[in-house]
Parts: sequence; C-alpha cells; structure tokens
Amino acid sequence: MRNYKKLANIVDFIHVIVIIFMIGGNFLPKDWTAIKIFHSVFGMSVFISQLILGINCPLTVLSNYLRKKADPDFKIFWDSFTLKLAQKYLGVTLNQSIVFTCILILAVVCFAEFVTIVF
Repeated sequence: MRNYKKLANIVDFIHVIVIIFMIGGNFLPKDWTAIKIFHSVFGMSVFISQLILGINCPLTVLSNYLRKKADPDFKIFWDSFTLKLAQKYLGVTLNQSIVFTCILILAVVCFAEFVTIVF
C-alpha cells in the first residue's frame, strides 16, 4: 500500500517536470533544434489528445490509479492535474477553461515554433 503512494508521488513529480518542460521549452536556445522539435510535437499532441479528443492525461490516470490502490477510499478526480496542483500548493482555485486556454496557447506557440524550425 505504501509503495503505491510513493509511486503516485513520483508520477506527480514527473508530471510537474513535464509541465515545466512545456512552458520552459519555448525559451530554449534556437540551436537546440532536436529538443525544440520534440517540444513542439509533444505540445501539439497534448493539445490534440486532451482538448480535441477529450482524453485524460495518462499521467493523471496513472496517479489516480496508484492512489486508489494505496487507499481504496481515495476519491478519483478527473480535473486537470494543474488545477489540483494550483489549489493544493498555491491555494489558488482555477477554472478548467483557464487551463484549457493555456494548453491551447501553448499548442499554437508549439505549432509556430515547429513551422519556424522545419520550414
């Protein structure tokens, strides 16, 4: 039981790293072409999967699963991980549409970055 909670915390930590990469990747040096292409494609795939197809983030699904295994009384949430993070650590309550708007903006920036690099 305890190991599931530790694993869930590791997944949440990886999730934070991914969020930092999604935001910070826009500020990488221009000569880091391979990483910038990966960042752009990753950002566009997040947009397509979460906003257009309505798929929950696999890291959120995995974290919920592990927390449920650790504690059968754990209430699974399907809100954005970013919403949970902002509320828990920053004390800020955000609206789901704000997070989706941020993902959309990041996707547009990633697409523009991809076009600039490839063409």
